Amino acid sequence: MKDRLLSELRGAYAEFLASFFLVFFAAGSVSAAVSAVEPTAATVEPTNYSLAIGFAITILAFAIGDVSGGHINPAVTLAFAVTGNISLTRSALYMTLQLLGGLAGGATLLGAVGEHNYHYHSGIGVAPDVTPAGGFALEFMGT
Repeated sequence: MKDRLLSELRGAYAEFLASFFLVFFAAGSVSAAVSAVEPTAATVEPTNYSLAIGFAITILAFAIGDVSGGHINPAVTLAFAVTGNISLTRSALYMTLQLLGGLAGGATLLGAVGEHNYHYHSGIGVAPDVTPAGGFALEFMGT
């Protein structure tokens, strides 16, 4: 029993860290790419930050895969729970810590780049013409 609990906590902590780093580096790479070209008004090539996000997910999945399964996304964890591949207890623990990891990653990025760059360069937040409910629906369907 103790070993199972320890395994679930290790996996949840790994998911927290992976979600933290994914949000920090994914949104941070967009912020850095846009900030780098803003004075020249050049177009940002999405390939630059798309590759950064893809490499981050790959590295994180390899880093935590043997500990937690490398879900990194609550939608993936939910799919595993629905199909019965992980217990409901483990899925609830993973999803909670994934969400907390994402929030912590976003908060750390806010502290690192400042409010202007955080909202206008990293893509965190919704566009002025999108309501919070609309933004939630778009994110829900997107994942």
